[in-house]
Amino acid sequence: MELDESKIGAIHLDPSSTELQRSWFSGAKEIFCLNAYPNGVTFSHHRLSERNAQVFSPSRTAPAAHSSLSRDDYEPGEDRTSSLSTTGFLPHQFDLRLRDTREYQLPVGRYFLYKENYARALEHQLSLLHKQGTLSSSVIYFGLITDAFLAVDKKGAVTATCLEILKQYPPGLLVIQTRSPKVLGKLATLRSFGDKLVVAVSLESPVDRLLSRYSPGHPPVGERLFACDRLRSEGVRVQLKASPILPYGEFYRDAWRFGEMLVRHADYVSFGCLASGSATDESHLRDIPVAQKIAQDQQYRMLRPFAFRCVYYAVQSLAMEKLKLPVPALSAPNQLSLFPPSAEVANSDG
Repeated sequence: MELDESKIGAIHLDPSSTELQRSWFSGAKEIFCLNAYPNGVTFSHHRLSERNAQVFSPSRTAPAAHSSLSRDDYEPGEDRTSSLSTTGFLPHQFDLRLRDTREYQLPVGRYFLYKENYARALEHQLSLLHKQGTLSSSVIYFGLITDAFLAVDKKGAVTATCLEILKQYPPGLLVIQTRSPKVLGKLATLRSFGDKLVVAVSLESPVDRLLSRYSPGHPPVGERLFACDRLRSEGVRVQLKASPILPYGEFYRDAWRFGEMLVRHADYVSFGCLASGSATDESHLRDIPVAQKIAQDQQYRMLRPFAFRCVYYAVQSLAMEKLKLPVPALSAPNQLSLFPPSAEVANSDG
């Protein structure tokens, strides 16, 4: 089945619709992001006020203070706090980045870098949040700037240690973001989180040739979908994210095929695109290699706001319910649950 261009043009896209605005952090009081590296971790804090939890608007591109986040080799940790203010966050700002977009639309917050004794530092942070009663009403995204499962040979021990610590101090919701089938190697651990876990797999295009062109070095489509199917068969909730959406073939004709793929292999589907419509973002977008390649290939539609609209309409027609994330109302714990877990984390020094 194809999507007819005239019919698409006649459909009104409401950017404020629940399906486009809701994200896993919508019901949270606080947002945290964890990233694993071969020699340490980053842990960042992104605060939502009550107003910001309901109204999202684009954040500006992160300042140069975050530039070191694109490197694999960190200096010992320090607090890198952005001086920029924001009225809120867009859902796709917390999606797993492409290599070219690690600093583009990076959510404003406080970024802590830990290289020495990273496990002890992470456990301390989570333990403190637990004692404060914050952790159970928070969302943690594991994988914002780096994919914890993409190069397991280099950072597998770090990823495994982080998961063990998160088991002892689970947040209200843990969102593990990856493109790699190697996430299946931690299937038993993932199952232990129960309904406090969602695995979000990025699938920016259904065509391997195009992924290799615009996002080289990542697992092929088949491997990502295999991971989705296996996770779901084991009771782990899976979200497929076409974010940022990349060229997927003919803009109208191939949208339905992409939509069918997303629906078939996921419990939930969400979208994001490179362009936000902000003049500030557009000036930065011109300097990003992936955007330059898209322009060279004359795929200009993919550099416009809501470039995903055709695939979105396909998913909406096929399985509207998969666009509606069942965001829980995350609340602070009662007083009895404020005591820290009794179990100790093995090998806390990593």
